Amino acid sequence: MFHNIAIEDKAYLSVTNEHAGTYRHSPNRHLEQQACNWESRWHRISDAVNNGIHNLLKTVIDLAKRDTEIDNSFDIDKYDRGLKGYKKNTGGIDAWTSTDLKTSPKECKVLMSEAMEKTSQENCATYTKSY
Repeated sequence: MFHNIAIEDKAYLSVTNEHAGTYRHSPNRHLEQQACNWESRWHRISDAVNNGIHNLLKTVIDLAKRDTEIDNSFDIDKYDRGLKGYKKNTGGIDAWTSTDLKTSPKECKVLMSEAMEKTSQENCATYTKSY
């Protein structure tokens, strides 16, 4: 049953060969026919929409650039404030939970916040260079 459903669901993905005999000597004609078939499912974006998307993305990039100029320093106080507001206690990819991080010694928290500060600075430097 699922096999038949899958075939029916994906039928529109298939290239039709019903007119292949007509275009046997002209692959371009066959491709044109297929393009017309797909054009009803896909439509080209108008220049106005395309320009709108371009302007929106430019605005986002400009805002992100300004964000890199803001003081994004990271210290142990910000580290502790972030942990205080974090309620989940599931283990992350490193198997550490928020309780593990909250109850770790101050020396560990300092090292973690310094690592985050360094990472943040490197990411900001990389980001501003690429744009």
